[in-house]
Amino acid sequence: MKVDLRNITFEDFLKFFFKHPIPTDKIKKDPWYWDNSLDIIYNPSENLNRFIQLFNSSDVLLQKYSREELEQGFWAIQSINLKGAIPDILEDNSLKIDQKQKLIEAMYSLFERLFSKEPLETSSHMWWDSFCFKFDMSEGVPKNSEDKMIQDSMFECQKKILDLPSYSCKISALHGLGHLKHPDTKEAIETFLSKEKDVSDEMKSWAEAAIEGEVP
Repeated sequence: MKVDLRNITFEDFLKFFFKHPIPTDKIKKDPWYWDNSLDIIYNPSENLNRFIQLFNSSDVLLQKYSREELEQGFWAIQSINLKGAIPDILEDNSLKIDQKQKLIEAMYSLFERLFSKEPLETSSHMWWDSFCFKFDMSEGVPKNSEDKMIQDSMFECQKKILDLPSYSCKISALHGLGHLKHPDTKEAIETFLSKEKDVSDEMKSWAEAAIEGEVP
């Protein structure tokens, strides 16, 4: 099925990601964004800017879509299987690095405006998993300077999310830091823990795992 995302309205862009039936049997039925017959035509720069707009106004999604639709939609947005989703955008060589950095910076708004109010089921907690692995520089020298800049942008965003009052957002950020493996991870997490008033056993466990780069 051919889907053309070029020059559509922002509302239709939202519907493409969020307005889909929810499978009654999620174990046996693959989600819609795994459909290999989808032939998606899109403009990378246009999609990037729409994602930024989506993140910066994400609180209004709570009035437009159900919790289940949001959960499914945010999994689609972070899916490596879907053309035009964020992993595709971050790896698109036609886009300038400063555009990609703005996209990552806008993810803070997503956590502040939406995920801090509604952490959903798993998509917010697993948010960074889909993006971090390509930009994990722990094995040595970065593949290129742009990859290192992307890693730094993700790191700064995750550090900011740690300062949000939402417990679930903090855990998500620690989860992401554990996968990203930025060289300054240990220092950032130790600084966070020194300022945090109530550190639960769960949070301490995530923090220790993130420092070691051994989060699940």
